[in-house]
Amino acid sequence: MNSTDKLNNDDILESWFQQLEQDCILTKSIRNEKQYYHLNSPIKFVYPQKQIDSLLSKYCPKREEGGYILFQQELSDSNLVLKAVDVKWIDNTSANPENSYTVNTPEHRKIEREAYLNKLFPIRFHTHPMDVDDITKQSDRRLEIIDTSDADKRISFDFPFNTKSRTVILPDILVVWDVKYLNSFFIGIYNGLIAPIGFIKHRLQLTEKYNKEMQESIYEWADEKSNFVKGALVVGTISAFFAGMFYAPNLTGQLIKDVKNHQPIFAIGSQRGNIYFGFTNSNFFSDFAITIPRVTQALIDDNEQEIIPVMERERERLRLTNSTS
Repeated sequence: MNSTDKLNNDDILESWFQQLEQDCILTKSIRNEKQYYHLNSPIKFVYPQKQIDSLLSKYCPKREEGGYILFQQELSDSNLVLKAVDVKWIDNTSANPENSYTVNTPEHRKIEREAYLNKLFPIRFHTHPMDVDDITKQSDRRLEIIDTSDADKRISFDFPFNTKSRTVILPDILVVWDVKYLNSFFIGIYNGLIAPIGFIKHRLQLTEKYNKEMQESIYEWADEKSNFVKGALVVGTISAFFAGMFYAPNLTGQLIKDVKNHQPIFAIGSQRGNIYFGFTNSNFFSDFAITIPRVTQALIDDNEQEIIPVMERERERLRLTNSTS
């Protein structure tokens, strides 16, 4: 690309971002004394089957991978709708690919720029590997990898897209496929100044809600039945529990642990409104959608409180590294 082309492209980008701001698709906020342009929520992110298949096709259970999911704005009478239209994988060049994914490479920047020039929204994604053979360790591992790491949280702030007059930050996406245990597929959207930088708090709130709803449904059903049916239900449940303990103690113990840890095992495949993240089964779904609600001050405060210890741990890590070098 010669200098004239680059200048023309810069003007194209400036013009498009200006139009997005005028259309209230982009807005601006101050964080840490810096001005950022970001998407204006609420937003609905839609993942068609084809793009989900693309994510699954290259998912590696032993190492982190990633790239960009390109989204296109869809016509809507109400809130902003972004639909995934392509997945761009970028090789992981990290020295420790089992636990980290390299971002901010020239290829990342090239894909970002080309996407914006084509009026697409390039949202960076990476995977967390799920490769645990011992089923009794699945719950702890799954709890760990369906949340963002310290590095994920930091990086989500560190590499915005800069134009001549704007610093644009989009959210990041985490992808996890638990193919061995539940065949469940997780997509989570974080930061971008519109979503949590971690999922733990919201996940616990959501799964407690699901568990309560399911419990209430069971009680409501039982209240409508005869005492005989209620007794049979209780006896059947107890019998199934002890049979499970006898024939499959590891699996039964795992399910108990899942419920105790608020694992959303019954939310898989749910289309009851995925907020910030969603679980589904990789064997059945059509378009899969995740909604980002309007940003609240509580979300901003939670993110600011969560990033403080992350940055403190990073400063301590750097201090120890420098002291031993």
